[in-house]
Amino acid sequence: MENKPKQKLKLLPPSYKLIGLGLMILSIVPAVIIKLNDIQLAPTGKEYSLLSAKGLFLIGLAMIAWSKDKKEDESLMFIRLTSLLWAFFMAFFSVIFEPFFCLLFFGSDKRTSGTEVMFLMLFSYLMVYYLQKLGKSRMRKIQIDPNHSLKS
Repeated sequence: MENKPKQKLKLLPPSYKLIGLGLMILSIVPAVIIKLNDIQLAPTGKEYSLLSAKGLFLIGLAMIAWSKDKKEDESLMFIRLTSLLWAFFMAFFSVIFEPFFCLLFFGSDKRTSGTEVMFLMLFSYLMVYYLQKLGKSRMRKIQIDPNHSLKS
């Protein structure tokens, strides 16, 4: 059996997190300005602005999700993998069960759009990733400092 070298996961540089955050803010600001100033748009203009805002927001979320941390190691790769698994399960169960709940409680058969599924997957991936990363850093802090209280 040959020993193949491990391929590293090719992610975006850490600076892309700021670019992604900027794109997310850039997608929200025009909607807030239009809403606060009560600006009336033509129906097609409204659809185009909503479509571009959703697209920018999803691109921003994807850039944050696909960018490296400053110190990327195997434990973070494992956290990324489990977060991706949770994101897949969230999207899967949402697509399967949401129409049943809408039909049961609201009387309408609402289908989940692709944009909603992408948003759910990226958002749940980032939430699970950062929560697991926070838990890992807290556990490491407890192991380093035995006098650390669990109440903080």
